[in-house]
Parts: sequence; structure tokens; C-alpha cells
Amino acid sequence: MFTNLLDFDEEKIWSGTILRICLSEKSEFYYTDKVFDLMVFENYTEVMGLGAVIINGYKAGKISFFFPKDAYYDMSLYSVSTKWLQQNLLAILNIEPNKADIFILKSQNVLPFRN
Repeated sequence: MFTNLLDFDEEKIWSGTILRICLSEKSEFYYTDKVFDLMVFENYTEVMGLGAVIINGYKAGKISFFFPKDAYYDMSLYSVSTKWLQQNLLAILNIEPNKADIFILKSQNVLPFRN
């Protein structure tokens, strides 16, 4: 279940977290899908610990960005501050703040069934 990032009650997210970006209007430039999902992944280097990859739509499989060091929670390379996401994610994606909403998948499983 997706929760608006502004209502998310945790201070940090980890690799594997899915973020959903809902644009108020389709972009003619980079984001051709009105809704797209990013998944946080581990990069396994000391310089860039976590990044985000687009996992659906036209840009699926493309690395979107690597998180800057100030994004990490408590200076750890393995978690990202949700406060940083609220303040900076849309800017990193070159999306105007009033043109999109950010949601976060609160459940640990995206699939509607269990193993």
C-alpha cells in the first residue's frame, strides 16, 4: 500500500524501497509517463552507497541518480533520510515541486500474493 511521503512516519528508508512519483501533467521532455516508480538500490561502493532506478514505464531499467552524501540518514551509506526525500527528491529529478506528489510503498511485498 502506498502512503504519501509527507505522511510517512519513519525517519529513513533502505534499499529495496519503492517510491512512486505521480506527475500532475505529462512531461514532454524526460518523464513521458505520468506515474513512474523508483526503487532504491545498493551500489556497493564507498563513494556512492545508494541509488534509484526506474522500474516501470518507458524508462524502466535506467538508473535515475545516485543519492548524495547529505541524503544519508545519520551519515550511513545504507539508509536515506525521509526528510531529505521530502525536501530534495523532486529537485534531483528535475521536477517542479508543485507538479508532482511522492508516495512510498509501506508494505514489504509488491505482489498481491504470498509465497
